[in-house]
Amino acid sequence: MIHFPLVLSAAIVPLAGYPLLLLPIHIVWLELIIHPTALLAFQESSSAALLHRTREAGFFGWGHWLIIGAVSLLLTLVVLVGYDVGLGEYQDVGHARSWALVVLVIGSSAITIALSGLRTWAACWVVLCSLASLVLFVQVPSIARLLDLTPLHWDDWLMAVSATLVASAGAWLMRIRSYKMRICRQLMRRNAAPSKGL
Repeated sequence: MIHFPLVLSAAIVPLAGYPLLLLPIHIVWLELIIHPTALLAFQESSSAALLHRTREAGFFGWGHWLIIGAVSLLLTLVVLVGYDVGLGEYQDVGHARSWALVVLVIGSSAITIALSGLRTWAACWVVLCSLASLVLFVQVPSIARLLDLTPLHWDDWLMAVSATLVASAGAWLMRIRSYKMRICRQLMRRNAAPSKGL
């Protein structure tokens, strides 16, 4: 859900004739965030049988694939539109990059929260460190300049965070589906268990 927007937006922006969206340092930063969060989400999801392999459903069920595709495309759209709007009439690439990075990092954190439920300290720390690094790298002018970014105004943050949370809401549907599946399996096991009185 977050790798697709990262790859698609990084490829589409230069192909459309815009300045590069992500520089190598941005990709390294995002990968250091995305890989731990994805690992935590998969660990938590597997325990909830989100990735339960069945002969009929395969690795993911069709419902899961639809949600993954929808969230990925929506986040990609938010990144692309935000980058275009962020450039503005003055072609402020630093501002546009900051907007796009906010969307990608907030999106990664939101999906991790949805899929992991922050049930472990590791999940909490990874999300907290991701968000802290985002604020530090984007909002501290000296660091932002080193990363070719521009600090954002509060209204930019509000728009970026709001759009990202709406776009990543499908991850909560995935969690709800997983929760329902777990409840159904528990009820089936309970009903199938032989009564001790018989």
